[in-house]
Amino acid sequence: TVVTGMHKLEDAILPTRVPNLDVLPSGPPPPNPSEVLNSQHSRDLFKQFGDKYDIVIVDCPPCAGLSDVQVIATLVDGIVLVASVGQTLRPHLHLTTRTLAQVDARIIGGVINRMETRRQGYYNYYYYSYNYTEDGERSGNGRRRSRKALKV
Repeated sequence: TVVTGMHKLEDAILPTRVPNLDVLPSGPPPPNPSEVLNSQHSRDLFKQFGDKYDIVIVDCPPCAGLSDVQVIATLVDGIVLVASVGQTLRPHLHLTTRTLAQVDARIIGGVINRMETRRQGYYNYYYYSYNYTEDGERSGNGRRRSRKALKV
């Protein structure tokens, strides 16, 4: 409702119990979300967010092929992709990165959630190391590294 101009930003932002953390809850989706997000009013609104807050996090729905996320990607400084083990399909993740690349979105990181790491007494975890160039291209071969930790 803020993006469509039905409510003022100041009236919609809610404080939280966490100091210096405010939330702008989502309202009902408009019938034409891509058009609303791509409007000058929306761009001005994101500029206001940047002027008022040090960090702005925009939580988006799964974005494989959705034009809404492409529009949002043009309004933000960077994208953090979130993938769920056992839920996010590799082809969808590839589609998402290709879709974001079409608008020159800057992918600044990734999160893998729902990963089971605990084993009896000890657990292993693996991570892959990639380097990215300024234009977002991945370099390196993604070396697999293993660490052992003692569960206390």
